[in-house]
Amino acid sequence: MSDLKKNYAGDNLAQKSVGALEADLQLLDGEYNKCSDMMARGEQNDFDQAWRAAGDKLMKESTFVCPDCSSKVVQSNKASSSSQIRTARAVTEEFGEEAASKSGVISWAKIALSNSERDVQRVLSKQGSKLPIPMSTLTAEGVEIPWLAPTSWMGYIVDQGLWYRLAGLEFHEKHLAPHVWSQFWQNFRALQPHFSLFDMEGFDPRRTCACFLHGDEGRTLKKNGIMVTSLQSCLGTGFDEQRPSSRGTKLVRTLPHDHSNPASFFMPDLWHAFHLGVGKSFVSSAVQLALPFIAAANPHYRDFCKKHRRPPIVSRITGTLVSYRDKTGAVGAWSKGSVTTTMMLWVPALFSDLPHDPLLALAAEGAQKANDMFAFLYRAPAFLSKEEAMSVSSLGADF
Repeated sequence: MSDLKKNYAGDNLAQKSVGALEADLQLLDGEYNKCSDMMARGEQNDFDQAWRAAGDKLMKESTFVCPDCSSKVVQSNKASSSSQIRTARAVTEEFGEEAASKSGVISWAKIALSNSERDVQRVLSKQGSKLPIPMSTLTAEGVEIPWLAPTSWMGYIVDQGLWYRLAGLEFHEKHLAPHVWSQFWQNFRALQPHFSLFDMEGFDPRRTCACFLHGDEGRTLKKNGIMVTSLQSCLGTGFDEQRPSSRGTKLVRTLPHDHSNPASFFMPDLWHAFHLGVGKSFVSSAVQLALPFIAAANPHYRDFCKKHRRPPIVSRITGTLVSYRDKTGAVGAWSKGSVTTTMMLWVPALFSDLPHDPLLALAAEGAQKANDMFAFLYRAPAFLSKEEAMSVSSLGADF
């Protein structure tokens, strides 16, 4: 804020806006401190009913006075819509109304902040950007949580005639969906004959879609933890790694599973574990070997991304990016798995253009083994033959 005041010292209008912004930030900071104090008290009191009641009262009282809303009070649950409107206005101002009109942004920019939630829903419906899937409420430990129920999603998919998409098929192949799922469950039964679904009354393999339940922790803007849970057809990719107890959890006991081994319900997520785990550390270590050539490495990386049409995401390759001399080790300073993917593809290309060195050659070979493994898995069918499994596992072992 001090820089803004200094830069616009001679502009009275700008100074007024900066002052209003500073006052708003102070209000928001005060509300955030109240919430932080409440969280601390909740942890001390095991989030009991008295704390929940006090928390509900605080949320209702948490307000932010917006000068653009004719001094009306905007509740915290309106912030998301309001922020989108302000973003649309900024885009319209920067690129002009003609460009904003072509992209549909102008419709958002014209929404009044005083009725942001209502009018945003109207624009979403008008632009066809809103799916008719109802929001449900889930009660967990006395707290009501809004969520999209899987049954609502599946109902929409079936009603729209998109069932075949869950089987990984295109429109002209939709008649094959029953056969695909029958074959899937036949293969799955060979691997897990004790899966409880097979004992359920009315089970029809031709009309049953297998799904992965994927849980992943994210971060809010305030760096608090948030669990993101999603459902995806097994004829796609993605599931999370956990370490369950052998007796299983309430979730496992509720869903179909192998009743002879409940812990097998939880499967390792190879992609996540590699691209945000061992692969991230490996490529950080590998790039550290090339830091003496960092001046040449940066344009090489940009050229590689351009040639292979991959977004670079990171703007520069630096020692800080790859955790050089970091006490925690070579963990990498990025949070997107796609950065690991791109850098793993780039390392063999980079090292082949650098002066020969035994360590560089070994690192390039390891990266290539991992790249070949994932390239195969991305192309592979849902079930592998014994020969395919042995071949791809050897690539991982060699890595």
